Amino acid sequence: ERAWNILKDHLESIYRVTDDEVINAMKLVWKKMEIIIEPSSATPVAAVLSSEFKALEGLERVGIILTGGNIEPSELPF
Repeated sequence: ERAWNILKDHLESIYRVTDDEVINAMKLVWKKMEIIIEPSSATPVAAVLSSEFKALEGLERVGIILTGGNIEPSELPF
């Protein structure tokens, strides 16, 4: 509830992604960077890769923090 009270005044939009898009984002980061990221970290990657996000104007740089400490290689969905 506390986080929502802060976010609601600053949030412009929300992007939804599917489980498959999250898995594809995990695969992409692994293939390009050889970093295993957890699904919660792959979610914003999937959103940025979406056509809806790419259609936004005025964005020059987007930052995403990648984390991977909460997943074992044997638990990867790919």
